[in-house]
Amino acid sequence: MKRTKAWEEYYKKWKEDHPDYYRNYTKQWKADHPDEVKIQVRKRWIKLQGGAQRRDTLIKTAVMTFYGGGECACVRCGFSDLRALCLDHIRNNGSSDRKNRTTGSIGIGLYSRLQKEGLPRGEYQTLCANCNTVKQQEHLERVRLAKILSLQKDIASWEVKKFKSIKRKLGRHKRT
Repeated sequence: MKRTKAWEEYYKKWKEDHPDYYRNYTKQWKADHPDEVKIQVRKRWIKLQGGAQRRDTLIKTAVMTFYGGGECACVRCGFSDLRALCLDHIRNNGSSDRKNRTTGSIGIGLYSRLQKEGLPRGEYQTLCANCNTVKQQEHLERVRLAKILSLQKDIASWEVKKFKSIKRKLGRHKRT
């Protein structure tokens, strides 16, 4: 039987006029056909997930392309597999950025937030996972080196102070 617009309107009105009958019928059908319900729920979930994954992939591709300088690729090495591309904070302030924001600080939440903000320039760049790890290690090495140099200066100044205090003490107790 072909459903016409008039029939659709009639059925919609009938459902509104008989909510208990429709609700009870649906409950009974679900109780009588649990396997079919599972299949329908699974199909609906897969359909919704597929749509969300496509949307997320489109958003990520757009953001990575913008921050990749017009290409959906790493700005250092040119690697272009979307699965391994990530956003990098140019100024290495990712930790403080995540602490300051309650939502939209990682993953698709970050990409969506950046799109809503109009893709601000100068804060992010597209890097592959390898280049991002290398950049982190280089940054950590610079931080460690700076700490070591600072400690060496502190030790040197401490040794000078200690030497001067010993010299003063020796100066007070001259042997005759």
